Amino acid sequence: MKIGLFVNLNKRIIIALLILFFFIIRAWFFLNTDNLYGAIPSQKIIHSQLILENPFDVWDVNPLLYPYLLGAWIKVTNDILVSPRILSLVFSVLMVVPFFKFCEILFREKRKAVLATVLLGIFPVHIMQSVVSMEEVFFYFFLFFSLYFFLKYKYEKQNIKILIVSALLLTISCGFRFEGFLYPALLFLFLLGKDKKPCLIFLGISMAVPVLWGLISYVKWHNPFSSFWIQDAVASLEIELYNQKFKNVFESVMTCLPLAAIIFGFLGLLAGLKNKRLSVVYLCFFVFLGIFTFKILNKGLLFQERYVLAFSIFFIIFIAEGVYSMLDRLSKVWIRNSIVVILCMYYFFYTAHLFRENEFFGMKAPEEIRHIIALLRDEQRNDAIILLDVDMFHEYPEYINVSAGFSPKRAVMPLVEEIMHRRLTPGTKKEHTEFDKRILRLLKEKKINYILYCTKDGYLKYLFPLSGDLDQIEGSYYKRIFKGNIFWLYKISQG
Repeated sequence: MKIGLFVNLNKRIIIALLILFFFIIRAWFFLNTDNLYGAIPSQKIIHSQLILENPFDVWDVNPLLYPYLLGAWIKVTNDILVSPRILSLVFSVLMVVPFFKFCEILFREKRKAVLATVLLGIFPVHIMQSVVSMEEVFFYFFLFFSLYFFLKYKYEKQNIKILIVSALLLTISCGFRFEGFLYPALLFLFLLGKDKKPCLIFLGISMAVPVLWGLISYVKWHNPFSSFWIQDAVASLEIELYNQKFKNVFESVMTCLPLAAIIFGFLGLLAGLKNKRLSVVYLCFFVFLGIFTFKILNKGLLFQERYVLAFSIFFIIFIAEGVYSMLDRLSKVWIRNSIVVILCMYYFFYTAHLFRENEFFGMKAPEEIRHIIALLRDEQRNDAIILLDVDMFHEYPEYINVSAGFSPKRAVMPLVEEIMHRRLTPGTKKEHTEFDKRILRLLKEKKINYILYCTKDGYLKYLFPLSGDLDQIEGSYYKRIFKGNIFWLYKISQG
């Protein structure tokens, strides 16, 4: 079947046009959003700042390649506000190259590869990750380059050097996210054959980062899977607060994909059975869909839209297959082209609507938060220390911390475990935790200059109540310099 779009263009020109398309879409969203996806983007920047101070004493729930990369980038640019988002934007735009090449080998059809890449270009979850300082776009960039070379080795040119490149790129992707740890085993299944040597070489190289991370976890925490268990423990607490928003996995998927795309995707799942090369896509899609569904339904995972990307990025390929299987029945090229354009425009406007209406997409800091940041920038001294209150439903403190210019050493904030311990047992009086004692000691020693106090069931109200424009606690005066709906900002002076 022929669709007239891009028929006579050189492949390099097609890729250049797709890169331009990706850039225009993401640049628009970049300019209309802030570095907010809850607290996570700011936490990543804080981790990268800590790495600059001590490269060997940093912990994260994912492997540490992204914090190290971000830390190096921040050191080069000397900017923590815009440059981390620019780095994500650049890698998300360059994603065109590996994704297009991967789809081209899959379909053996340039037009299908173009359509699949255009659909990725307007996929809301990928756009969302393109404008914040998080590791997803880096993970998928290296993953799809690895998949491209893997298929090139398997179906086009069985040169061991190509397979080694694929394995190296795959182990790099494992350094960004734990999802990557499954791919060496999944792809190993497709290499099994008479010659065992290439299989073992691929498995050995691609498992380098997972094995290294397991050794580091064992040395530091005496458990090679330490990060998995800590992540699950935190999620099991958080899910009690969030699960009422997402009744089941199907609602969450439909939030990220328009209904028409889902219909074409299921059509593509059936039509793609004729293409044996799609078997790797089927395997990855169903494995990660199964894991996601199991974890959500068993309350073992705090839902975040970015987790949908683990399987939906493969579902996009089936959407393209489904669209082509339908258009194959139409005889006139102009009708086919018109339908493709209408579908892509519909998808784009759905994405724009999602960013405008859904609180989890395209987050923009409220005026209240911007005002607090401006006050802190104007007032703070170089040695000022701020105590940041936290409310699980308004995760702005880390954003305020980074945007106002406080280094990690000059910000004091409760840990997630501390917050959830209080939130899940409201109204009960408990002994002070070690963190409570630290806060009270710092206040008594007059080492804290500002307090960001949350009015919506925050953590600090369990330690001391603040209610007026001027409060006095243990010889210090707490002057409220900003009063908002979510947060109050206090400046502490000595009596």
